[in-house]
Amino acid sequence: MDNAKMSVKFLSVYEAVRLLNNALANLGFICVEGEVSAFKQYSSGHWYFTIKDSDAALSCVLWKSRSYGIRPPKLGDKVRLKGSANVWEKSGNLSFVASELSYAGEGELYEKFLRLKKKLSDLGWFDHHRKKAIPRVPHRIGIITSRQGAAVRDAIHRLRERAPYASITVYDTPVQGVRNELKIARAIRYANLYGNDDVLLLIRGGGSIEDLWNFNERVVAEAIVQSRIPIISGIGHETDTTISDLAADRRAPTPTGAAEAAAEKLDVLRSEINTFWDRTELTFRKDGDQRYFDLEHFSARFENGRTFLEPFARHVNLASRLVRVDFARLHKETSSSLGVLAQGLSSLLEQEKSRTRSSYRQAQQSLTETVRAASMSVNYSGRPFEKAEMLLRPFIHSLKSVRYGFQWPMDLQTNRIQTAFYSLSNSCTERMNGQKDDVGRSYAWIRSFRPNLSAAKADAAAQSMRMVLSQKLSTGKTHLSGLDKLIKVLDPKLRLPEGAGYIFKNGQPVKRASELRFGDLIEIEMKDGKLVARVGAS
Repeated sequence: MDNAKMSVKFLSVYEAVRLLNNALANLGFICVEGEVSAFKQYSSGHWYFTIKDSDAALSCVLWKSRSYGIRPPKLGDKVRLKGSANVWEKSGNLSFVASELSYAGEGELYEKFLRLKKKLSDLGWFDHHRKKAIPRVPHRIGIITSRQGAAVRDAIHRLRERAPYASITVYDTPVQGVRNELKIARAIRYANLYGNDDVLLLIRGGGSIEDLWNFNERVVAEAIVQSRIPIISGIGHETDTTISDLAADRRAPTPTGAAEAAAEKLDVLRSEINTFWDRTELTFRKDGDQRYFDLEHFSARFENGRTFLEPFARHVNLASRLVRVDFARLHKETSSSLGVLAQGLSSLLEQEKSRTRSSYRQAQQSLTETVRAASMSVNYSGRPFEKAEMLLRPFIHSLKSVRYGFQWPMDLQTNRIQTAFYSLSNSCTERMNGQKDDVGRSYAWIRSFRPNLSAAKADAAAQSMRMVLSQKLSTGKTHLSGLDKLIKVLDPKLRLPEGAGYIFKNGQPVKRASELRFGDLIEIEMKDGKLVARVGAS
């Protein structure tokens, strides 16, 4: 017996753990199904969780490299694991190292989801050009969800905090359960038929794929596509994607995110209004200053008429002086030319008179002698007329010579006088044309120097200025009208329902009942007026 005891070999703890791990490794992969009872994801990305059934529990781990594309499990989820068992050497705890994780029943549902997604995508229900624009500042917001869920409370709280200017309508409908997709679709159609909302929120809190399956039905997607009101979906968590998310006009990761996407923050709107108002005021001021400067610059030269007309008067006087000098010089030259011409004519006439007298005296003497000879031939000749004709022929020829001799100098002098007058006339015409051109150039220079002061152009400039100012004023009125409407939308007094009011104490709004004390004097501001009251005992 002592020998038997001596033959027993005791293993170290490390050796024992190694032996157990080798034995577990020989079992190969094991598939386990259970319900998640605890879950934690560390900063390293590894998942540590526990699954259980009614009789036992098993600690599990899923490494980060194996968790890509899988949503983190939630408490109560039924999961299916494939992996191997292992004993940790440091702690001695047995853990199941999972290499694959899936959710029980999700395989068939996911395949169904993919088939419906492809079918509706082929119909164009998910196309971006089909989606409607979301208004930035909606006046009325509708929420389609269950009143009993936490999602509606979170969404309303965020809307009240972010956009108190918008009214909220909740269309109560169950969002989980068998055939409740029909009720969800009916709520969407009801809001389109009887509601006057600017945007609809289709929201639900997180859950398993089975819990969210109502939003993966075609009837809900069809109602979303046919809605005339833009719809924002906020279903489950950020990792959850449903058919309704794909068909909606905008997808938000959570119900709270849907509320944030539905309306712009009030502080942002106020900042933009102030910025726009400052920019509009600056634009009006700059444009008005520029118009005033242009008007002052244009009208400055008309303020002193003498100064304005002095350059023109100076140039007109200069032009008239030049014209007078040229005309005086022309008159002098013309008078001198006419004097010389008159002297020449007088001398020529005197010469012709003297020559004519001499010719006539010679003719007279020749005629006397001829007549005398003729008379003698008549008395003594048998053929008197022939003799007289012969005697008178030289006289007649002399008379013709005298006539031609007198006529030729006169024609010559006539031609000279005509030529002189033509020359003088042409000279005067050329001088006058030259002066006319000089005056025309001076007048053209004056016209180019003078600004165009026609009444038509001045009226056109004034009309253009009036049109620009009118357009600026019209644009400003349009912007102010928009601001006034937005202010009315944001005015809390106009949003008070009948019978409600705001309570002020010492000029400050009362937000909680605990701020009031017995006997405090308060002021109540209602929609139709104000009243003063005193706090009594409750």
